[in-house]
Amino acid sequence: MEPRRAGHIYTGGRALAAIIALFLVLPGVPWAAPPAGTVIENQASAEYTDPDTGVAQSIVSNVVTVEVQAQEALLLEADRQVEANRASTVVMPHRLTNTGNVQSTYRLTVSNQSGDQYDLSALQLVHDLNGNGQVDQGEPVILPTDDIILDYGQATDLLVVGVVPSTVGNGQVARVVIGATTQLQGLSAQNTDTVTALAPVALDIIKSATPLDPQAGEEVTYNLTARNIGGAAPTPIVVQVDGADASVVLISDA
Repeated sequence: MEPRRAGHIYTGGRALAAIIALFLVLPGVPWAAPPAGTVIENQASAEYTDPDTGVAQSIVSNVVTVEVQAQEALLLEADRQVEANRASTVVMPHRLTNTGNVQSTYRLTVSNQSGDQYDLSALQLVHDLNGNGQVDQGEPVILPTDDIILDYGQATDLLVVGVVPSTVGNGQVARVVIGATTQLQGLSAQNTDTVTALAPVALDIIKSATPLDPQAGEEVTYNLTARNIGGAAPTPIVVQVDGADASVVLISDA
């Protein structure tokens, strides 16, 4: 019977190689990707007791040297959904992170998506240098020919900026796509922002009087004309008119 020794392994050459390989690729062990160009050296060793002689033995493998290759990766966050009034400016923040193991150069794009109900005007991409989610003085616009360079693990903040046209209808939707592509390996990511237009009630009221130059004691008639120039209907309220409930839009004249 083969003797048993705690902490020792006795096995044939092929089985030993299989066990060593198993430990090298064992899943579930957390590790962080080393940077590109890192040299990793690995050497296996084993101890066992020879069942014939009872002598403890130890062996070592040859040294395996591996150089970590460059692998680009990126994370672009995140899709945005906003509501905005007509003729207003919308700002939608995003963050680009280099999740690879090598410094990467990124080309960024922003464009109106086809097939939606309207397009944002004055669409541009701004480099949010202080990461506050707002366009501040001095923060540059990123042009289609500009590049962003990030070391591995580094992130930068971006702002998609555009204007909701004054002519769109209430509830109409625009979609904008922001994309990033690595220049070394051509990996890409994109977000889609959704902007729902709000066209609030806007009443234009004209007041007139007849006659315009009344004499003392003369009766004057005032006329109010209201016109809704907004994109949504005003919400009526219930009032009493001659003792009965009526649903009306009430205009107060001071």
